[in-house]
Amino acid sequence: MPSRFHMSISALAVSGPRQLSVAPGGSQLESICDDLQEAGLKFVVEGFREPWPVDVATDLLIVLEQLPTVEKQLLAGTPAALDFYEQGIERSLAITVHDDMAAVARTGLTAAIAPGDEVLPLRELLTQLVTLRRDFAALVGRVYPGLELESATRLVLGPS
Repeated sequence: MPSRFHMSISALAVSGPRQLSVAPGGSQLESICDDLQEAGLKFVVEGFREPWPVDVATDLLIVLEQLPTVEKQLLAGTPAALDFYEQGIERSLAITVHDDMAAVARTGLTAAIAPGDEVLPLRELLTQLVTLRRDFAALVGRVYPGLELESATRLVLGPS
């Protein structure tokens, strides 16, 4: 297991373009995450000496919605929080910046194992967060070519 905090998505082999159907009252990003989970996409979160029990439909969706704000806070050198608040994981990451390093502390109902913070270079953490968003945005473009993104989805995925 990695000794440092890490988030990524798995590669996804797509046999062809998929059609996206957004449920009434649902968001486009929520529908994308549901569909990609059904297609086999995996969200991986590891750290504090353990893999986390996360999925694409719930946990990746929640993380993606928070990433633009977290990235801005870390770039400004201010503390940031990344919440995994769905039932079953209920953890939060408190991230503080110290010069060019980021300290990641885990708290929450199911966070009883880890003693202490994980420290990694701030640049490495920011690269990881940006890469997660970019990889997801590229995957969405490949799986749903020509999909007109809603403004909320564009805010999360960033410029195309």
